[in-house]
Amino acid sequence: MPSFKHENIIDDQHLQVYFDIACDEQFLCPAHWHTHVEVLYLLDGQMGAYVNSQRYELRPSDLLIIHSNDIHSTFMDDKVTYILLQIPAEYISHVFPAFSTLKLQEYFPAATEDDQYRSLAEKLLALKEFFVQKETGYELAFTSCLFSFLYELFKNYASPLSSLERSKNNRDIARIEEIIHYVRSHYTENLHLNDMADMLCISKEYFCRLFKAYTGQSFLEYLNTVRLVRFYVDLTQTRESITFLLEKHGITNYKVFMKLFKETYHTTPSKIRFRYR
Repeated sequence: MPSFKHENIIDDQHLQVYFDIACDEQFLCPAHWHTHVEVLYLLDGQMGAYVNSQRYELRPSDLLIIHSNDIHSTFMDDKVTYILLQIPAEYISHVFPAFSTLKLQEYFPAATEDDQYRSLAEKLLALKEFFVQKETGYELAFTSCLFSFLYELFKNYASPLSSLERSKNNRDIARIEEIIHYVRSHYTENLHLNDMADMLCISKEYFCRLFKAYTGQSFLEYLNTVRLVRFYVDLTQTRESITFLLEKHGITNYKVFMKLFKETYHTTPSKIRFRYR
């Protein structure tokens, strides 16, 4: 089963982190989580992001920090170029044991009149140059700059989490992660809202509020998004008929699905397939 981009992270064996200058267009990554701290620095275009209960609209030179295990999604309509840095939580904890007790500031708009923020942005651009040029020994320069970036980030933009906050956050996030994992494995089936609430032993009303708060979508919207992305992957990577793919991915309401597909990709499945061929 294909996985969503950014989820299964393969770290560079030498750098011990994942780093890329990414370029995406009409890209949608539904709510997910991982054990890496994720850093997004926008170079060009516009990107939407949802982190736990907060929505962000990123523009050039905006910076977004996503803490490990935070539930998040990203989406973009047009072409977007950005720095993507994903750092294993274990890697940070090894050199900075207090990491698990702190919460980082998430959003840094470009308009921030702050020398400390500008220093963070400059270090990310320096990492980009080290990575692109790959001069002899660049791994040393890259790692040194990365550690400097992390030091300034935690020194200036981290706050302590109380034990109560950690307990509540962990409980709620664990609930949503359980549902997300279940949907990923059973999205082709006829899933019902009541069944998801029963799985967590909470009321349907509370489940709806909790799920929307952490994913930015209703349960049905999320389920349809997962089906949409799975369908899109097969549409562009296989020669199976569109009708077969609709059935394969549990899509029964063709009219609603086509509306969602056009809103997301601004064209029809047939035209997308023709473009890739």
